[in-house]
Amino acid sequence: MRVGWRAEVPAQSEWVVSRSRSNRVNLRTQLLRILKKAKIGPWPKLFQNLRSSRETELMKEFPIHVVCGWLGNTPKVAIKHYTQVTDEDFRKANGGDPGRQAG
Repeated sequence: MRVGWRAEVPAQSEWVVSRSRSNRVNLRTQLLRILKKAKIGPWPKLFQNLRSSRETELMKEFPIHVVCGWLGNTPKVAIKHYTQVTDEDFRKANGGDPGRQAG
């Protein structure tokens, strides 16, 4: 039984996102257009930082081996290059008081 987003994808599909898989499509250009339309300035390392944010979010809910299986990297690479300490981590460490110093 297919659940979640997989239930929406035809069984024979290899890719969830099949559009823009051509090497002639520049995803960075497309993303910059979307950001401009949304009146959001670009940030450094657009795709690496998107991946880093999402990998960090997923690891809060799922085991590292599962997240790495989904995103296609190893736990060693994920920890070294993608996981982040978030503001939420600091709030949790200091009991929710934003003015208190953790530690």
